[in-house]
Amino acid sequence: MKQKILIVLMTLIPMSFLACDPENNTFFPVDDGNLITPDSPIYNETVTKNIEDFVQTHFPAYTIVFVKNDYDDGQLQKEIYLKNGNRKNYKIVFDSNDNWIEVDGDDDNNLAIPESVMQLLPQGISTYINTNYKNASIYEIEKKYNYYKIDIEKNWRDFELYFDLNGNFMYLDN
Repeated sequence: MKQKILIVLMTLIPMSFLACDPENNTFFPVDDGNLITPDSPIYNETVTKNIEDFVQTHFPAYTIVFVKNDYDDGQLQKEIYLKNGNRKNYKIVFDSNDNWIEVDGDDDNNLAIPESVMQLLPQGISTYINTNYKNASIYEIEKKYNYYKIDIEKNWRDFELYFDLNGNFMYLDN
């Protein structure tokens, strides 16, 4: 009996950290009071013109579902969650100056980073990936203070590629 209760608890507890969007069965973080929806009074203060322009330029078929203000290493970050009608979603993270620092696609639903976003990176990154991982899908880009981390998938294998800010390959983590 104790074993059954433990199994049930182990199943339910992780699910309590996720909320389901009933409209299209996709999962988003739980609203812990920090989620800002488009009808929120502070939405326009949070989602600036720079953020709206970025979304409209690179994700024209997507709409902002909500924004979450978060802190990473004491720095404010705005997590922008996008969706469209086909259950595929993106998360874009902006720093406190509204510069993008992360674009996250969905490798489970084969949702890669748009080519227009890839063009924002130093040319050396695309050249390296096209040369060494032809036809790979790129699912996540993180721009850190002194490097880029690129998550790719090729032949059902995931790789993390690291590049300096000039686009020079540094190392592979798989």
